[in-house]
Amino acid sequence: MKNLRHRPTHPGSWTASRAAVSFAGAARPIAAAFRGRVSRPDHGATAVEYGLMVALIAIVIIGGVALFGQSVSALFVIPAGVL
Repeated sequence: MKNLRHRPTHPGSWTASRAAVSFAGAARPIAAAFRGRVSRPDHGATAVEYGLMVALIAIVIIGGVALFGQSVSALFVIPAGVL
């Protein structure tokens, strides 16, 4: 195979080295976007934040049931006795 780099070219013609440079220039934004998706440092932090929110919601629900459970139960017992 001939070495295309040493072949005389006229302006605007493509050689192997020019094609490689052009491909590298086109692939650079794609690679940067891929790196941005794969290596997110806050990915684990987001999961921890969601876990804390779920725990807080569970604590509020348990506290509400413990605080208002008996009075809400009485609201259902009285109509049930009438039926």
